[in-house]
Amino acid sequence: MRVVVAVSVLVLAAGCGGSASPPAASERPSDQPAATAPGTTARPSGGRVARLGRGPAPATVATPAAPGTIRQWASSATATSNYGAEPGSSWNATSAIGAPDVDPSCADDPKAWASKARDERATLTVRFPRPVRATELQVYQTYNPGQVVELALLGPDGQRTVVYQGAPAAPDGCPVQGYLKGLEVAHPVDAVAITVDQSVLGTGWAEIDAVELVGTPVA
Repeated sequence: MRVVVAVSVLVLAAGCGGSASPPAASERPSDQPAATAPGTTARPSGGRVARLGRGPAPATVATPAAPGTIRQWASSATATSNYGAEPGSSWNATSAIGAPDVDPSCADDPKAWASKARDERATLTVRFPRPVRATELQVYQTYNPGQVVELALLGPDGQRTVVYQGAPAAPDGCPVQGYLKGLEVAHPVDAVAITVDQSVLGTGWAEIDAVELVGTPVA
């Protein structure tokens, strides 16, 4: 599959240093994984490959949006694997809906999404209320960050554009607010697929607290 994007900046912003050991299996739910996330078969359009970069943490005070800019938190979510099988349960994909409620903490917290197994590859797909022309994406990783290996922007008609691919890499700290800026995607975007690969670093569950999509109105 071709990997495509037009991106100006990709930054990992580190907060507190390190992460605690994950809890014993008996402390976590024993539910089965959920169904495979939708929107994984559409073909991407043309563009450039994004590369992983590092930089300073963004300002803690939100920057006012430019006129016409739409900022949205995810309103629904599914995953190929969930620690909690039922929507609304601990560590289910639905824990990634809405604004961050774990960040700025670095913790194994049931209010974030986690996959069933600690060493598997899994995809979280989040959807947003309104399609936009995407310009920015922010992913809040609040436990064992650095394991996101692919970010894909999905369109309402099955479009799929990969805007980041990379190998797992130990971060400078935790939590991590990974963000892409200067996005240029040929189609409207109303969903994001985030793939983690937890089989490489050996750090255990990668947990995602929230996802924000920024863009301009679709004409």
